[in-house]
This record gives sequence, structure tokens and C-alpha cells, in this order.
Amino acid sequence: MDRGRLTQPCARGLCESTPEGRRGRSAGGGLSRDPGGYLDNVALGENNVDRTERDGGRLAFRFQLSDAWQADLSAAGQRLRSNDSQYVSQGMGQNRGNRVQEAHKNDFAVGALNLRGELPWASLTSSLTYVQHTYSSLYDATPVAIAGGTYANLGGDLGVFHETARVSMWVEDFVLRSSRPGPLAWLIGAYATSAIEKTPSMIGVRTPGGLRTAYRENRHDKVRELALYGEASYGFGDGWTAAAGGRLFETRVKTLSDVTTVAPGVSRAFEGERRFSDFSPALSLQKEFAGGELVYLLYSEGFRNGGFNTGGILPIRASRLTFAPDRLRNYEAGAKLRLLDQRLSARGAVFFDKWSNLQSDQYRPSGVAYTANAGDARVLGFEAEAAYDFDFGLQLQANLLLADSDMTRTNPNFSDTALVDALPGVPDVSGGILAVYERPLDGSLTLRLSGEASYVGESTVSFLSVRAYAQEDYVRGPARRGGLLQPVVGDDLRHQSGGFGRRHLRLRQSLHLWRGGAARDAATPPHPRRQARRRLLTSSTGGRSRPAAS
Repeated sequence: MDRGRLTQPCARGLCESTPEGRRGRSAGGGLSRDPGGYLDNVALGENNVDRTERDGGRLAFRFQLSDAWQADLSAAGQRLRSNDSQYVSQGMGQNRGNRVQEAHKNDFAVGALNLRGELPWASLTSSLTYVQHTYSSLYDATPVAIAGGTYANLGGDLGVFHETARVSMWVEDFVLRSSRPGPLAWLIGAYATSAIEKTPSMIGVRTPGGLRTAYRENRHDKVRELALYGEASYGFGDGWTAAAGGRLFETRVKTLSDVTTVAPGVSRAFEGERRFSDFSPALSLQKEFAGGELVYLLYSEGFRNGGFNTGGILPIRASRLTFAPDRLRNYEAGAKLRLLDQRLSARGAVFFDKWSNLQSDQYRPSGVAYTANAGDARVLGFEAEAAYDFDFGLQLQANLLLADSDMTRTNPNFSDTALVDALPGVPDVSGGILAVYERPLDGSLTLRLSGEASYVGESTVSFLSVRAYAQEDYVRGPARRGGLLQPVVGDDLRHQSGGFGRRHLRLRQSLHLWRGGAARDAATPPHPRRQARRRLLTSSTGGRSRPAAS
């Protein structure tokens, strides 16, 4: 390994202007980052094959239409290129032995128009967003091409699997919030999204006559979602507030798929449409004290769409052609504290999550992925976050997550073998620390130094007990090598304090329910615990909780 090439040059730019009259404002920034590579491919004789380049930029304009109305227009884009995967081959240390460089491309662009204004009786917010996301990955599929593989009859010596996704999505979110003072606060909103996802994939086999396409699927998904949501909270006095809300939604998923393959595969076409509708409630009770301390109880739900499985060299069994929605029910009790002249802030919560019809991505013998319902699970846990602000510009943050997860029911259609007791990728213990130092310099410049480290405990990587290889615990953070301060290989430190307490915790990644996008993405809401807690812990003013959007 050529460690001398592990470099991390990074260029950033930021500009801002305010024209005369102050009725408009603009800001822009750019980022270019090349962290180098750290893995060698001994089969190809290449060093630092996993080098990754990232470039991006953003631009924002603000128009002050009047004293009560404001419009924001923004755009952002990012281009990412990875020459190879950041995984090592089993038994080869920090080296790879794949015969194909598993390159990855990832580009996205987003534009948004936000309108904010004040009506005599409410505040209005309208957000219209367009997202364009394209990404592709290349994988070594040699086992399907050589002797014993599915396409061994082609006489090949190398196989590649290439998958691409092109996502286009429009999202509109319209919200009205009460603005008049009083014990009653309310919110009503409407949400709509329209998404198109094209996901072509292919398997190529290198034969004596050249590269031959052995398998190809052209898949097209359309997702439409409409939702109405609302919340009302009432302050009873003495710091007590009760809130109730919910989200009523309907999602339609339409899938078209065309599979063409050589023998022994089976070519086929598929067209299907499904409709999902449901209601996700949220209830909370909180008590805020005079010093800003707060305790709360919370119940919330999350829901994720079902969909279709269409890929594979051979048709998937009928019982796995579709997969059902899954639902997360969250019960939580927590507290928020401000101590030591407001310099120390702390938050802790005990939670119990029930996950029914849990969705999991699995792989067919050919390596093509499909989604299945593994069964039911429950998670009992405790999480805590703390931050302290020093008077000389230093802020320290720390977080801890303890989780005990169990599978309570196994879907017989998911597997004929026993499943592990705990959820894969959910360690019993996780945590992290973050330090940020800021100091004003001459002019408009500010010196900002930050560093972070996180610990992820041991976990399993598969539901199936026969393949439940353990993921050992590890620490991510800065490491010193050769007298130079360099990042630990494979780490991507974003140096952002916002949301730090949940960024590295795998349980949050496992329970995160995405909104919109592909057929198997979330319908509503994207994360019941995070959104409901945000209403409780960040919107609390005047002894009552001000509703926020779901």
C-alpha cells in the first residue's frame, strides 16, 4: 500500500452580496475534495484504487417582497466519482483481489422555491422542490460467468454487473401555522410528490468474441403521494402542554419491468400497480419548567410503502413478487436540561420501538437484490446527548446510544432457516464526541477547527443465523501516522455539528424511514421519533410546544 498518497486536498469558496435597497440578497459556495485512496488491488496491480473525488456548489437568492412576505430561490449540485469500492477482500488485509474495479458515480442537483409570509391569522410556508439524482455502480460478477456459474455456457472468464438509477422528483409542501398568541397552537399542511425512477441493470460476460450482454432489466417506477397532516397543541398553564396530530396519506406505485436474458435465464415482462393509504398519529405530553428544563412523553408512528420485486435471471417465486408495507410504532419518555448558566445542555430519552413487517433488502443467487418482509422486531433503548459551550470559542458535544433489539416474529416466506435474535447492523453500544473551535479573524474571516470520533459496537451483518458474521466494534476519528495528522482510512468527517448525535448511530440508520423516491421508499412520515422530538425539544417557547411540519 502506497500510504504516501493518502492525501486530502480540499478547496472551498463562499461569496455573499446584498444589493442597495436590501430587497434582495444572494449567496453562493463551492466545494472540491479529493481524499485520495488507501486500498491496493493486488489482482490488477493497482494502488490506491478507491480514490474518490467530490465537487459541488450551491447558490441562493432571497427576495424581500414586502415587510411580511419573503421568497427564497436556491440550487445545489454535487458530483462524486469513486474509482473502486472501499471494501477489502476476505483474508487479504487492507487489499482487494477483485478482477473488476467496482467504480461508482453519483450526481445530484436540487432546486427549490420557498415562499414565506404572514396572514392576519396565520403564517404561510410553501416549498416547491425539484430533485434530479443519478448514480451508478459497477460490480465484479465473475462467479456467474465462469465454470459453475449461471452463464458458464457462454465460455467467459470475467463477469460484470452494472446498475444505474435516474430519479426525478417534484415535491410540494404547503403549511399554515397559527400566529395569534394564546394557549392553542395549530398547524395544517398538504404534501404532494411525483417521482419517476428508472433503474436499468445488466450483467456482461467477457467471452472470446468480446463482451456479451447476458442479462438486462429495464425498470421504470412511478410514485405519486398526496397527504394531509395537522397538529394542535394546548397549553394548560404551569408549563403543561398536550399535543395531538396525524397524517392521512395515499400513495400509488406503478412498476414496469422488461427482462431480457440468454439461456438458462428466462426473459419476461411485468406491469403492476399498488395503492397504499393509511393514517399515522402522534401524541405527546410535556412539562416545561421556568429554567428551560423539559420532560415529555411521546407516541408516534412511521409507515413505509410496499412494492414489487422484478429482477433476477429466473423469475422470483410468486410469494416474493410483492412485499408488504412496514410500520414503526414508537413509545418514548425523555428530558431536556440546561445547566451551568445555560452553557451545558443535555437530553436523554428511553424508547421502545415495535417494528412490524420489517422490510429488508436481500440478494438472489445471481446477486440481484430484492426486498422482503423479515418479520416483526422490537427495540428497547436509551440515548443521551450533551453539549458544553466554553467562553473562549470551544464547544464539546457527546452522545451515547444503548439498544437491545430482538426479532419477535419470523416471516416463513423470508427464510426457512433461523434468524438472529438481534437486528443486523444495530450494535448494543454506540457513541461519539465532537469538538468545534471558532475564533473571529480580521475582516469577515472566521477560523473554525473541528474534530470528531465515534464508536460503533459489535453487531451482526445478516438476518440469517447461518451467515451472521459479526461486525467487530470499531472507532472512527483522526489518527496520527508518520508525523502528519490524517483521517482514518475510509472515514468521511463532515464536521457539521447539526444532528451530530444521530449521524453515526446505526440504529438511527436502521429505523430511518425515507420519504418519497422509489417504490420501496417511505411514504410517511420519514422518521417519527426524530420529527416528533423536534417539535418537543426545539420548538418549545412560552411554556407550550409550537407545532411543526410532519
